Amino acid sequence: MLPSELVQATSQESFKRQLDLFLRTKNSITL
Repeated sequence: MLPSELVQATSQESFKRQLDLFLRTKNSITL
């Protein structure tokens, strides 16, 4: 795996995590 691919995969993971956290926060605020 190339470093650039690794970085892309890592940033994608962190993006998913932030999106998940954002949606949970949004849901708790809505409730």
